[in-house]
Amino acid sequence: MRLDCMALYDFRNYEQAEVELSPVINVFFGRNAQGKTNLLEAIYLMAIGRSFRTANEREIARYGKDSFRLGGRFLGADGLLLSIEYLYCAEGKSVRANGIILRRANDIFGRVRVVLFSPDDLLLLKGGPEHRRAYIDLYLAQVRPAYRYTLLNLQRLLTQRNEILKRIRDGFADRDQLAVWNETLSRLASEVVKKRLEALATLGPMITKHHHALSDGNEEILLRYRLGGDEVASLHLDLMEYYREQLAKKEREEIARGLTLIGPQRDEIEIGFSSGHGLRTFGSQGQQRTAALAMKLAAVDYLQVNTGEYPILLLDDVLSEFDEVRQSMLLGILLGRSQTIITATGGRDAFARIPSFRSFHVEAGRIMMEAE
Repeated sequence: MRLDCMALYDFRNYEQAEVELSPVINVFFGRNAQGKTNLLEAIYLMAIGRSFRTANEREIARYGKDSFRLGGRFLGADGLLLSIEYLYCAEGKSVRANGIILRRANDIFGRVRVVLFSPDDLLLLKGGPEHRRAYIDLYLAQVRPAYRYTLLNLQRLLTQRNEILKRIRDGFADRDQLAVWNETLSRLASEVVKKRLEALATLGPMITKHHHALSDGNEEILLRYRLGGDEVASLHLDLMEYYREQLAKKEREEIARGLTLIGPQRDEIEIGFSSGHGLRTFGSQGQQRTAALAMKLAAVDYLQVNTGEYPILLLDDVLSEFDEVRQSMLLGILLGRSQTIITATGGRDAFARIPSFRSFHVEAGRIMMEAE
């Protein structure tokens, strides 16, 4: 999958901009706050259906405007063309795929696959378990779009079940009502965890492999999936029975707190050294950064193995975070595999050994292609 060309109208600091991209590596140079990351956000929005920077799309429209429009022409590995038009205005948003308006704008998800590298990736190691769950959920959903709807159904169920728990606690509902909710929760939770475990069985060795290469073979990391941060889960576990038992044990506490305490929303993906020490607690920032990069490179492999084509790679000013050896290693891994779109404030020397790449200069919402 690659992006052939794109257009932005009233998007962030762009009044109007059009750009044609190389199928290999594209680098957007410029000082901070000139609009480089905005370009990656636009691509991500057309692929995923939401921004990676804000949940409020009203913030994305150019200052003084209440709407924005994006357009992109994508080419698949099979040569098929996909055109996407993304419009946001005060009345809502609409998305067209090959000229056809989608019934739900978020149905654009999964048609274009992307992997984003950004400075925030350190949260994969330093942040709470929600960041690691989101990591596996995002790439799993890009491979299996139906999984995304399973997650949405689970989230809706948890909201409704929490309301029932509060009503029971406050004396407005009977405890017997929980039986049906518990059975549905056990089923959806089992589906989510089973898919996560299947994905992790593939992703885990890929992460270990990339981390081994990036650390020059000096370190090895392993991943474990913990149910509620406690019991280590495996594909051999009877998940339905597990959730039935746990919900029965926690019923009194859940009612008292008015909150669902059991389910995939509380699980942890533990990342640690083979010695048993966790990277979140014992890893240096450099070790955490290397592990985060390995996780993103593994996501690239995971999408390729499961879909037959490489995703588009978006690198937001991450090369500056690595020394020259790791810069060269990263570019060497990416070159010839995925279309890569990079933002950078400098460091042109890192690209000197690349036979062909297209470079652009970004300044105050204007994009100028530099001579090749």
